[in-house]
Amino acid sequence: MAMLLLARCCWGPGQIPRGSGLPFVAASARPATQSPVPINFWLLIAGDAPPPPADISLCAACCEHHRARDVAKLTEALAALASRRMSVEVDDGDGRAFLLPGRKQVKVRESSFVVGGLGYSVWNAGIALSIWLAYQPERVRGQRVLELGSGVGLAGISAGLLGAEEVTLTDVANLDILEDNARLNGLEQTVQTVHLDWNVCCDDAFAPAAHGLRTYPLVIGSDVITMNTQLARSLQQW
Repeated sequence: MAMLLLARCCWGPGQIPRGSGLPFVAASARPATQSPVPINFWLLIAGDAPPPPADISLCAACCEHHRARDVAKLTEALAALASRRMSVEVDDGDGRAFLLPGRKQVKVRESSFVVGGLGYSVWNAGIALSIWLAYQPERVRGQRVLELGSGVGLAGISAGLLGAEEVTLTDVANLDILEDNARLNGLEQTVQTVHLDWNVCCDDAFAPAAHGLRTYPLVIGSDVITMNTQLARSLQQW
C-alpha cells in the first residue's frame, strides 16, 4: 500500500507571521563573497502553535549578520538553521533557491499563469512539504515517489535530492518547466515527467501503465485537495 503525504499552507503568506519580532531582509545584490543572501524564512510548525523562540532568534541573527556583511557569522547562522524545521530562501539570481534542513539546496524556475495556470509558481504548501521531507529524509531515500499536481516540482525535486530512487512529477500542464527544473538540479536520470489529468483518472477504463505510470510506495502532493472527488479517484489508482 502506498504512503500518502499531502500538505497545505502553514500561514496565509507562508512566512514567519507578523509580530514575531524578526527584522525581515529584502532581496539585495550578492556581495563579492559567495555567502548566500537570505530573502525569506519559512518555519514548519504544528497548527496554530507559535514559532519556537530559538528559531526566530536564529533567523534574526542571519538578518543582522547579512546587514553587517559579516560573512563568517552569516555562514555559521545559516548552518545552524540546517538542523531546524525551516527553509531559507536565498538570492540565487536565476529562479528561486531554497535551503532545506540537512543543508540541501533546491532551485526552481517559475513560469507564468498563462503557461502554467495555477501551477505556474511555488506554493507555500510545496515549501512546507519540502521542509518536512528534508527533515526526515529516510522516508524518501531509495523510494519510488509519485508527486500529484507538481506545479513547478519543488517537493518532488526535493525528494530526488534527498535520495529517492525514482521520482515521477505529474501535472495537467507545465511539463516543460518541470523538465527544466529537474535538469537545473541535476536530476535528469532520477526524475521523469508525465501528463496526468485527474478527470481522466476518474474513468473506469484508465490504465496507469498506458500513461507511463506504475505503483508507487510513496505518493506526495501539496495544495491538491481542491478537487476532492478527482483526487480520491486518482489515489485509488496507486
